[in-house]
Amino acid sequence: MRRFLRFGALAMALGSWACSQKAPDATQASVALPSATAQPASPEVLAALREAEHRRRAVGVSEEAVNSPNVATRQAAARALARIAGPEVRPSLLTLLSDEDAEVVRWGAYGLGFECSAGADAVVSALAARAVSLPSDEPWDAAHLAVMRAIGACSSSPKAEPTLAAWLTNERRGCGAALALGDLAGRTRRLREETWVSLLNRAQGSVSSPACSAAFYPFSRVPHVPPSVEKRLLEVATAALQREDPYRLMTLRALSRAGADSATVLEPVLLGGSSSYSMEEKVEAFRAVARLEKGGQALLVKAFESWAAAAPAELAKGAPEAQQLLAALALVPADPRFAKPLERLAQLPADGANERGKRILSMLRCRAAARLAASVTAPLLARCDLAGSQERKRAELVVLDRIPLGAAEKTLYSKLAADESVLVREEALELLVKHEGLPRKATLLEALRAKPSGVVIAALQLLAKHPRLAAKAGTEDEVKEGDKKIATIEPEAEIIAAVKALLPRAVAEKEPEFIDACIDAIGALGARELVPLVEPFCRSESPQTRERAKNTITLLSGATPSCTLPEGSEKAPPEAARAAPEKLRLTFASDVGELVIVLDGASAPVTTQRFAELARKGYFNGNLLHRVDPSYVVQFGSPDGDGFGGPTDVDPFRCETGPLPFGPLSVGVALSGRDTGKSQLFVTRARHPHIDGLYPLVGLAEGPWEKVIEGDVIRSVTVSE
Repeated sequence: MRRFLRFGALAMALGSWACSQKAPDATQASVALPSATAQPASPEVLAALREAEHRRRAVGVSEEAVNSPNVATRQAAARALARIAGPEVRPSLLTLLSDEDAEVVRWGAYGLGFECSAGADAVVSALAARAVSLPSDEPWDAAHLAVMRAIGACSSSPKAEPTLAAWLTNERRGCGAALALGDLAGRTRRLREETWVSLLNRAQGSVSSPACSAAFYPFSRVPHVPPSVEKRLLEVATAALQREDPYRLMTLRALSRAGADSATVLEPVLLGGSSSYSMEEKVEAFRAVARLEKGGQALLVKAFESWAAAAPAELAKGAPEAQQLLAALALVPADPRFAKPLERLAQLPADGANERGKRILSMLRCRAAARLAASVTAPLLARCDLAGSQERKRAELVVLDRIPLGAAEKTLYSKLAADESVLVREEALELLVKHEGLPRKATLLEALRAKPSGVVIAALQLLAKHPRLAAKAGTEDEVKEGDKKIATIEPEAEIIAAVKALLPRAVAEKEPEFIDACIDAIGALGARELVPLVEPFCRSESPQTRERAKNTITLLSGATPSCTLPEGSEKAPPEAARAAPEKLRLTFASDVGELVIVLDGASAPVTTQRFAELARKGYFNGNLLHRVDPSYVVQFGSPDGDGFGGPTDVDPFRCETGPLPFGPLSVGVALSGRDTGKSQLFVTRARHPHIDGLYPLVGLAEGPWEKVIEGDVIRSVTVSE
């Protein structure tokens, strides 16, 4: 699992301790507190609260701080408790929910929603009651939104959906309720039919409630909507496309759930003038059409042909069409109508292009050739780039993945699975699942013994998901358990030994994702003899690692251990004790010019200092901007450019998450689980509400981030305050 992409579901699955405490009645009046100016905030108290926050130590947030007459102290206490999370802080968060300060209430609500499973009904009741009693003026808007989105996080409560749906008609709060319903839909994968109707009413607007494009967000979070609302969704979303607002991307996604007729609506987005819709919106529209079950193929061909007709010189510069094509090439179906534009791309000339331009053209040529080639010896594939290039090898893997494999193809596969490129090796591992005749044992052992951590983690995660890949020949079997048939295997002893040897390495590299991958693989492989090696991780500082250790031990031994952190063993990063600059500017000299990130030292002091230190040490010099999703994010900071890992000489630091919205050019910390940040940052290219609150939003970006292409390089970094 690479950092960032898939953590959203993980945060909800593993970050949900029981919340069984009875919630106080928030319908009562706000807590009577003295004036905020009664006494100044104590620097010592604020420092103690920061330490408690970063040690994840609930007992460090005293009752006196929660009930302090000083608002800055209560705000710091609320922020600390919200970031600590867990059942032990819930009573204090419920107290803070009744505060007279909007920022305290905002943090209290965020903390309650971050982990809301058992006991969710009581929490939803308290949040709903507090929402009714909150002031309705503008200074309280953010608090109202935090309360509603906290309710949306309480997906196990049947009260959540009707409570939020009832607020949709509220002129001031309806858009916030729509966002919260989107959060809820993302967790439950469905909403009631009457809720969908109410969302469409809010999206359309009325005399009393203005139109709200945020109401399309829930539609983008479910696989399908009821057929009864498809026609109305198409009508309302069609009208909404005429509005330029931050949620137009959500409108485009919603149209992919509106049936085949939505292709007609999406046509002007894909084929209209360059000024009508942004590059991000064109990419999202292409994805929406590709998702349609029928009716969109002809439009995809037209759009692809149009983009592929761009001049090679413009594509080489990284023009919007180049980014649109790179995104589209991952979705082009097997359809002969795409052959002509694919052939054009596969033969793009590189005359006059600089080194960056040649790389971009090579990406387009090889990815197009991979879609066309019927064999790994196809002429277009052979000519797309030099034989030893990473891009050509990745294209060869795409072809190998879809064709029958003979002796020559298996020989090529073995070479690619041992390639010096970490991306090639990691992508080669995925083919083991599909092709039975490949050398599984040898490939897995070589990957588990590899030097690059990303290759090892990829192999471990593959084993955790598909343990049969490690089975001795002839040992796969099925046993009946209730009404289900459970697959059983006898794993290869050498693979078990290789996994066993990796745990010390993972600990030495201070990489939580590596440790967790080892534990998951041990459980999936049924390696009961390795339980004693897993038991110490029941006391890990990482709540995610403790949970994984608990699950693996329970699975292998049948006994459920108590996996708790020993008292006093929590450590705060040294940066927590130091003052951070209010703003810190990182200027990256890159292949596309100066890219700037301004980190917010006030809201994310540890993150700001950590990344400043990495930049000053030269960690980012030569680093790849390894992940570019044209409508989503640009990400960097992975040492090998594969999305895995970070520096091995520093500890992960605590997430400085909060109730903040990710909009265009927001800067976030990439994670593979809670409190796993090390060195990877991402910059968003549009408004993406589904990641709000799940990742630390630590600053804003400036400069030509929209021009970045996968593989662009950071040459050097300048740090300034």
